[in-house]
Amino acid sequence: MLKKELVRYCSPEMLRREITGERMNSCVNITKCEAYSFGILLWEIAESKIPYNQFEDFIEITMKVTGGYREKFTRGTDIPEKYQYLVNKSVDQNPGIRPMLSKILTELQDIFKNYSSNQPNTSSHPDPFDSSDSSSSPSQKMTIDTNAANDDNLFINFETINFMEEFNYMSIEQAVREHTNNTKDKETLYKCWSDIKSQEEQQKLSAELFKEAADYGDEVPDAQIRYATMVRQGKGVKQNMEEAIEYFIKAAKNGHVVAMFNIATYYFSIGEVELGSYYITKAASKGYEKAIKYCDEKGISYK
Repeated sequence: MLKKELVRYCSPEMLRREITGERMNSCVNITKCEAYSFGILLWEIAESKIPYNQFEDFIEITMKVTGGYREKFTRGTDIPEKYQYLVNKSVDQNPGIRPMLSKILTELQDIFKNYSSNQPNTSSHPDPFDSSDSSSSPSQKMTIDTNAANDDNLFINFETINFMEEFNYMSIEQAVREHTNNTKDKETLYKCWSDIKSQEEQQKLSAELFKEAADYGDEVPDAQIRYATMVRQGKGVKQNMEEAIEYFIKAAKNGHVVAMFNIATYYFSIGEVELGSYYITKAASKGYEKAIKYCDEKGISYK
């Protein structure tokens, strides 16, 4: 039997199964239920309110949730639209529409970057994979780049998002209990990952989640390039250049233009001009600015 205080965080399909007595025998279904619960917590974080608190009891909440009702974001607030969209998608009535947890974290990382007020450059040593030196061509070094995130910040770190003030490290169940019992200030925001206390642990979790998404039927090329970058850097996972290249290639084959450019630079650097030209022209034909610039400078046709 579900605990009364947890009902407000349960997905509609889980609530239905609780009523009918069915078992949830699919890992995918469980993952989608977790995505829903995390989405509800993200709403709670942004609104600083207990979800469905206006309803009398857990039976009424169950009827509302299974009927498709969801809490709305307050209009006119500074909550990012992308954040609102992500939450709404995570709590969709159709489990198939909900993103994987790893995808949710990827999107949150993008939001973090866009709303961060402090982006320190922690690297003090030249890196043959860095793109900061604009005078170097792709044939001289491999450029690690992403559309939405600095590769020095691939671990999940939301401490400087401007609409968040503080994180307490606790499990989802603990966060739910604290809210239910009113033992925490409702303006306090929770980071609901158990026992993640160090940057190293954050990086390890990020690498695991990005790999999970990267291996999920080639549906998340952004996760593939992010995991490849972490493997290349040895952040959260053992450094392995061969594995990194494997995932860069996967992302490139799945249409990620930055991965196309990155893998092109790799092939150029090892003398594989034909493969390098293939990926650089493909990236340029899809409108990637760096690839277009390189092709124009070298007189390579890409149209």
